[in-house]
Amino acid sequence: MKNPSPQYSILPLSKTIEIEKTEDYSNQILNAFNSLNIKGGISYLSKQIGLTLIQYQFQLNHLKFTTISNLAKDLRVALGLTYLSIEGGNIPNTIRISIQRKDRSIVTLGDALSRLKEDLSTHQVPIFLGVDMLGNPVFDDFGRISHLLVAGSTGSGKSVFLSTLLTFFHLTKSYDELLLFLIDPKQVEFSPFEDSPLVEKVITKSSEAINLLNSLVLEMEKRYELFKKEKVRNISHYRKKWHIIKNIVVIIDEYADLFLFDKSVENYVCLLAQKSRAAGIFLCICTQRPSVDVVSGLVKANLPSRIVFRLTSMHDYKTVLDGKPPFVLMGKGDSVAQLEGKENFMRLQSCLVAPTESEVDAIIEQLVTSKSIQEKQNYSLPISNTPPTKKELVWKFIKRTSDTRLRSILKEVGGDMGEIVQIMREFVCEGKLEAPSGKDRRYKII
Repeated sequence: MKNPSPQYSILPLSKTIEIEKTEDYSNQILNAFNSLNIKGGISYLSKQIGLTLIQYQFQLNHLKFTTISNLAKDLRVALGLTYLSIEGGNIPNTIRISIQRKDRSIVTLGDALSRLKEDLSTHQVPIFLGVDMLGNPVFDDFGRISHLLVAGSTGSGKSVFLSTLLTFFHLTKSYDELLLFLIDPKQVEFSPFEDSPLVEKVITKSSEAINLLNSLVLEMEKRYELFKKEKVRNISHYRKKWHIIKNIVVIIDEYADLFLFDKSVENYVCLLAQKSRAAGIFLCICTQRPSVDVVSGLVKANLPSRIVFRLTSMHDYKTVLDGKPPFVLMGKGDSVAQLEGKENFMRLQSCLVAPTESEVDAIIEQLVTSKSIQEKQNYSLPISNTPPTKKELVWKFIKRTSDTRLRSILKEVGGDMGEIVQIMREFVCEGKLEAPSGKDRRYKII
């Protein structure tokens, strides 16, 4: 079946999408800097008015960027503003000062898609990320970025982003192309999509979520065996030949809850993140609490694409982005994207499906109902009611790769080195491995 024609016409447009004239702060900014003893230190260059921000660009006259950036709070107070951000400009020796518009525009998904110029049919699983400063839609492809880590505190716009992303999937993908598994410990975020044919299951219990991730690891291995048999490299090549296998997207709304329930979830996430892209299985992992024990270095190494909404502390930003964000986020959908293969940060604004909750519910219901006319058959994943133990994961890795190096095993299954060493000793006692001897420090498979 070909991709159905997008039903963009059911999406409402906002009344404030056009960028209007707004108050000019350029002279006030220069006067404020003069009062802060930076007289003549900067020169006004240009202004750009966006949907939610006004950005002023200034030339630095023999001043360091840090001299100006350290005055951000003083400048905000001097101007009587609730939000102000200072970042480096896009040409040498310039800065950008961003101020929130008083008449901040509401941007809907319909507004963004009305400006669509990109051909999404070439994307394996297109992702709608939001709009840039001027309201132009920004897309990417799960087939390119593999997986996505999303972080944002309560009220930052993370839930709106997920709702819009799911709506976008329903607008652009059919049931024979895409299958969604939604993990929702809060039990309310994904309930409007529960009856959709695209959604195989909404899981609310942590134990079931762990079992699902384990089943997806088995599904990944099953697909690779299938690809090997048919002599194809990935799901795209297989679909061109047979057309009978679906891309799978798994969205976890609160990863921290799963991690606190069972820390082995990190092993499954890393196994899938490392190898599942070619198999057409993609992860979107979301959290409100990106602490270093939850979003570990191993998780971040396997999830290089990240979208960050407003967080409660600078430490949380550094945990997710490995450093300070280039600008201060305002909340309400204001986000920074760090995507695999792209050097620069992108500032994005999430879009609403519709201006009111009642309109959102009506649109989702209409989409789900229209999809329901397609015949839905439950997708059968390899089921394992009991997640494998760390010892079973280690032995499966050794049998698959014949690699008994401790560091390789640790990288694959996670945990700590002492635990891996103990497991290897047990394999020696069971007669599965031969202990290292002499100069050869590797275990040998018997």
